[in-house]
Amino acid sequence: MFDDYVRKAIDSGLAIIGETGKGFVYYYMESQHSIPVADMPKRIEAFHNALQGTFGYGSKIIEKFIAINLYGELSLGFTEHKDWTLMNYVDNAKKVLEEPE
Repeated sequence: MFDDYVRKAIDSGLAIIGETGKGFVYYYMESQHSIPVADMPKRIEAFHNALQGTFGYGSKIIEKFIAINLYGELSLGFTEHKDWTLMNYVDNAKKVLEEPE
């Protein structure tokens, strides 16, 4: 279930680079990094590293949009953290959801 939210957030977040760009990223992730779309939520660190290798500093912007979408999908308040990567945001979201109320 959580992975479905992450996958949807990745899809929505990558929309920042347009549909053609998103298609390129998905193709590149699978062909060059062996990360198919279905595996991205479980391989978030590999996805992050591949994004960083592809887009350099621009990957931070893409990851931020993915995180914003994830938190929105989960109805969590998004707070930007300067040094956080997508891995940190995903881990934090999962942790918040697992906390007893």
